[in-house]
Amino acid sequence: MHYQRKSPYDSSNLMTLIKLFLFSFTFSITALSANALVVLQYHHVDEGTPSSTSISPEQFRQHMQLIEELGFDVVDLELATREELAKREELKNTHKPITSKQVAISFDDAYASIFTHAYPELKRRNWPFTLFVNTQAVNEKH
Repeated sequence: MHYQRKSPYDSSNLMTLIKLFLFSFTFSITALSANALVVLQYHHVDEGTPSSTSISPEQFRQHMQLIEELGFDVVDLELATREELAKREELKNTHKPITSKQVAISFDDAYASIFTHAYPELKRRNWPFTLFVNTQAVNEKH
């Protein structure tokens, strides 16, 4: 009897990895949000970019849908950071837990895929986001 080894790229393995990632994402965001502002940081939102720094447009859409379904308030990063620090200072002596359900969304390096894939999803929901621009690389080809 000959056993044929399944490819690690088999569609069932891929679906398992996607489900595991979504579970991890859901667990992380709900666990962390119980006592802190959650900040999600993305680089590329594209399928043709390095997987180590990328998320597919479909996965990004699923993240945004999950945030919406979990009832998070998507907030401006700068404002939320200031509010969070003030809240912590105020609650420092009362020992009450912080119970906000807020998430801020940010992107590093201002890649075109953010504008083409992420921006429409965020605009549709009227959600704020922060874009960090690396000015040294703006005029360079990569």
